[in-house]
Amino acid sequence: MALKAKQRLSPQWYTPESQKDEQAPARFKWRPLDAFEENELENYADPERRNWHAGVYGWLCRTCLVDWENVQDENAQDLRFASSRLGDVLTAELVREIGLHILLQCLLTEDEVKNSSSQSRSPETERTSTADDVAVT
Repeated sequence: MALKAKQRLSPQWYTPESQKDEQAPARFKWRPLDAFEENELENYADPERRNWHAGVYGWLCRTCLVDWENVQDENAQDLRFASSRLGDVLTAELVREIGLHILLQCLLTEDEVKNSSSQSRSPETERTSTADDVAVT
C-alpha cells in the first residue's frame, strides 16, 4: 500500500491584519510543520502551565515561512524572499501574529484539516485565526 502525504502539507498564504485593507497587501507563504518539526514544537510547550514559551513564534516563522509577496526595500523595490532577511523584514509584532497563525493551524486535527479544505474556498481565501485557546509566556 502506498503512503499518502498528509493533506495539511500544502503551503498556504497569510495576510497580516495590518495589510488586509491595502490594495497590494504584503502576504507571507508558510508551510505546515512536517512530522519531525511537530515533535520539535514540543520543546516550546510548558506542560506544567499548559501554554507555550514565547520563542515559539520566532521558531515557527524561521521554520515555516517559504515566500512573500509585496515586500519592498527602502527604495520601493520588491525584495526577493530569503529566510536570512526575515529579521530585517518582520517586526516583533508580525513575528507574533504570523507565528500565532501558524501555531493555531498546526494544532488542527486531521478531521479539522479535512473539513476546512472541503469548504468552498478560492486559492486566495485564508483561514482566520483566533488566540482564544493559546497562551504564551
